[in-house]
Amino acid sequence: MRKLGNIVILSIVLIMLGFYTSRLFLPSFPGKLILTGSHQGVIRLDLSTKQVTQISVYNFGVWNPGLGKLIVYEDLRTVKEGYGFLRNYYLVSPETGEHQLLIGEAEDVVLSPDALKLAYVKFHPDMDEDVADQQLFLLDLATGRKVMLSQRPHIYLIAWSPNSQFLLYNEDWKRSYVHDANSAKSIEMQLPVFMATVRPDTVWTPKNTIVYPDDHLSAASQLYTIAPVAKATPQMLIPNFKTDMLNEAPNWSHKGDRAAILRDFDSPDYKSEWQNLYVWDESQQKLETLFEGETNLQVLGNLAWSPDDKYLVYFKEWEDTGACIDIIEVATKHKVECIYNRAWTDILWIE
Repeated sequence: MRKLGNIVILSIVLIMLGFYTSRLFLPSFPGKLILTGSHQGVIRLDLSTKQVTQISVYNFGVWNPGLGKLIVYEDLRTVKEGYGFLRNYYLVSPETGEHQLLIGEAEDVVLSPDALKLAYVKFHPDMDEDVADQQLFLLDLATGRKVMLSQRPHIYLIAWSPNSQFLLYNEDWKRSYVHDANSAKSIEMQLPVFMATVRPDTVWTPKNTIVYPDDHLSAASQLYTIAPVAKATPQMLIPNFKTDMLNEAPNWSHKGDRAAILRDFDSPDYKSEWQNLYVWDESQQKLETLFEGETNLQVLGNLAWSPDDKYLVYFKEWEDTGACIDIIEVATKHKVECIYNRAWTDILWIE
């Protein structure tokens, strides 16, 4: 009996030793993660050394590939109750943390991917007590020429196409418009209200088309793409793929040939909810499941591709037990869990 007890104890020790050593010697991944959380500023996590460096105390806005810099913002003050903040926007080097003022006292700012044009929202200086009109401006950074594109009570979802030609924006949660920066013309797009709530960096495809669900994410809806021109014909993105319980819009790889998609499912016994991750290969017209059956999670999202498109990183959070970041290798489906423990609202993988 004593011998059996010793074997049991030894087995437990070996299991615990294996667990802790596996945590100490996690696989090394290339590049760095840029992470930001609510009121936590922006940090850089070196994936090879696990070294963490804070590069800004402000909130992360977006990554600009043309400059190789982050855009962060500093909340200054509320305009009026219920109508958002005035903010200062800065360009920040992810390596040195150096800050350079991009524009001051704006409500929302989006720099084109080629870093030549700036779209931003400011509140109308003569707004009355009942309506806080917002004005959307387009600034040519080379010439300094400024054009007002719109003035409405609410302007949302300002997003540049990858080729920096088209600017998508939504007015009053009702109408979506595309502005052609080359021709200076704007056209109304018949897009659902859902378009005003998704992440701006996920509504454009690498082919400079807009991706959207046709029926507000109902059980019968599908994902479509549409060209940003008048009277364009929508094309179904993924045949026979229902968009009910879609966590976020598809996240495209850097090469533009694949899209990562998160979706919720009820388990077969309907007693729990599954989190599922897919990759859509557009060239092969193939939808592949990376994993399914992640349960008891309050949040799973904020997908980001590695610079070489070999890995996906995402954030997950349990209702009571904390949060962490996972990495999965797309080709092998091998998953490394909790490479970094903390709650983050945005993830960016840079070289």
